[in-house]
Order: sequence, then structure tokens, then C-alpha cells
Amino acid sequence: IFSISAESRSVSAFTRAPSAAGVLLRKSDPWLAMLRTSSGSARMDTISAFRRATLRAGVRAVVITGGFPLAAEVVEIARAKGVSVISSPFDTVNTTLRIKSSQFIDPVVDRDVVTLPGKWTVAEARGVVEKSPQPVFPVVGDDDRLVGLVFKTDIINPPRPQLVLVDHNELAQAVSGADEAEIVEVLDHHRLGGGLKSRQPIRFVNEPVGSTCTLVARQFRGSGIAPPPGIALCMASGIISDTLHLRSPTTTDVDRESLAWLQGLCQVDLDQYVREFFEIGSALRSSTPADVIREDCKEFNEHGVRFSISQIEETGFDLFWERKDELRAALEEFADRQRLEFSALLVTDVVSNGSLLLLSRESQAWEDVNYPRLDRGLYALKSVVSRKK
Repeated sequence: IFSISAESRSVSAFTRAPSAAGVLLRKSDPWLAMLRTSSGSARMDTISAFRRATLRAGVRAVVITGGFPLAAEVVEIARAKGVSVISSPFDTVNTTLRIKSSQFIDPVVDRDVVTLPGKWTVAEARGVVEKSPQPVFPVVGDDDRLVGLVFKTDIINPPRPQLVLVDHNELAQAVSGADEAEIVEVLDHHRLGGGLKSRQPIRFVNEPVGSTCTLVARQFRGSGIAPPPGIALCMASGIISDTLHLRSPTTTDVDRESLAWLQGLCQVDLDQYVREFFEIGSALRSSTPADVIREDCKEFNEHGVRFSISQIEETGFDLFWERKDELRAALEEFADRQRLEFSALLVTDVVSNGSLLLLSRESQAWEDVNYPRLDRGLYALKSVVSRKK
């Protein structure tokens, strides 16, 4: 049932001193007599008491045979004493024979190994791994405890993460590191650009609708799946935002049908929700000028001219007039940092369906633009609510 072999060379390697090597029950041992005369719960109590006494004797390792579990109390004693516990599914005789036939570990242990911190990126680890002949590298945490193992091939040629581009199809507009990912699908409603390439054929959905959420909703409907109310409201919010509640010139019948379908799933009054949506979502009320510029920013390259256009939706222009100068300064800083010809901010009033366009500088590219000029780098764009149209 339970044994600690003092005769096994492998186990003796764990002992602190020869006298504390362990205990092997003999026929005359009083513990064995107690086991023979007890039964049921008393027998198990005797076994547990013997285990506790053995652990407190200062042994370095305990072998539990027969596949019997250790009581939680015994496990805690072993952990506190630093005792190694080995569980064997075999009986005591077979376990002892296997221990006596085992070999020392020390001769095959290589202590001069290169480890990798778990916080390192693959790029950081690659420089170390390439210079080492090791095929496998231990990964350690902050306390130098082993976290896991990583193979050299996984670092030199790591599997590429899979990525779906949604609401864009250019790597310049994708998340950082997208150029190292495997693009498996594109779901978008913008023009093509950016030289996107893939190693394998991919699913590419690009349709002239007002919102990518329309395409997502259509995939739900086509699959016969009704999204939960929260997901339905998220998709409805995307359509409302992108189409200015179906008033943008980019709005299509597909957008209208999708929003009507989602409205039946949202469990909210969408008309009331729309008013609150645009009032609460004011970027000029809650964001810094730099954040306003970055919130919905797209970069373009037309005829060798690189520029950006950001867009925000507001319920009126009052906040814009209050912050016009700091917004222009943020545009100038953004254009200089990104090395753009100019940077622009399109402020759209969802109430009047018109926009104001603020430029970091008046480029020659704007000489032929036929919009009323209100001030330096500021134009009134009546009935313009989209960067596309």
C-alpha cells in the first residue's frame, strides 16, 4: 500500500542523510501489525498517520504505490517539508523493482542551457535562438520557474496568426503587425487600395453598401442565425453611425432592410436611441484634439500626394467653433509626424446634413476644389456627409 525504499539508489539521491533515507515496512514492524488488525476507516487512519510520521522524519521522497491518493493534510505536510511525492499505479513489489532498475538523472542533465523569458516577443527571442545549437528552449517566468518549452523551429519560423480585415482592405489601416499575419478574409465596403496580397485564395466580400455592419448582419440572416439583442444593437449602431441614420448618400436599400431586421431584435426604441447615440458620442465634448484626429482617420495616396482625412459626427457646430484653433494645431502636428502633404478633419452635423472641412495647410491639391472658403484652411461643404461622396 505504501513504501519508501531505502535500498534504491535513485531514491537515495534525494535524501538529506543516510539515516533519514526512508522506511521499508518489515514483518515485525508495529505499523504493519496495526494495519493487519485494523479495518475500514481505522485502517485508512492508520495509513494516514504512518504517512504523516514518515514525512516528519525528514525523508526527501515518498513513493505511493497501488495508485492510492494522498489526503490533503499529507500533501500539505509534504509541501511544507519539501518532500517529493511520487505516485505509482503499480503494486509495491513492481514499483520497487522499477526503482532499483532506474538510472541516475544527473549524468544526462545539461545545466548550461539558454532560457527565454516568458515576456519576450518572438522577435526578441529569435536573435538568441538563432545563435544557439539548442533544439528546445525552456521558457521561464519572472521567478525563474519553468512555464513551458518552445522549439527552435517555432521561433525561427513561427505559425502566422490568422486575421480577418473588417471595414478596411489596406494593410496601412490594419492593426500593427498585420503584415506578418495570414489574411484569411476581407469584409469591407470601401474602395480597393494598398496592394493587399495573400498566399492562398481568400474570401473577399466588398460591396457598395453604407456600412460593413450591413454585410455582417446579412451573414447572420443568410446563416439563419438571430444575434442576441446586445449584438444586434451593436450592428444597428454601426449602420446608424455610418449612414447617419440612413440619411447619408452612401445608404442603400440593403442598409435599410438590415436595420429594419435588427430593429426587431434590439429590444430598444431605436428612434430614441439614435438621438442619445449622437449626443453622447460627441468626440469634441469628450476627447483631446489629438484623439479627435485619430478617432476615424484614413490615409490616402492620390497622384503621389499623401494625405489623411478624419471624420467625426456632431449635433451642431458649436463645440467645433470653440476648439477650432486647437484642432488645427493637432492636424498640423499629425501631418508633420506622419510626413503627409496635409491632414484634414471633416466635422459632420447630423442635424443639418452638412460638414465643415478643416485643413492643416492649404495644399496646391485644393486649388481646384469648389467649396466656399470660410477662413484659412476652413471650408463649408453643404450636403456633404461622407468622405466617399
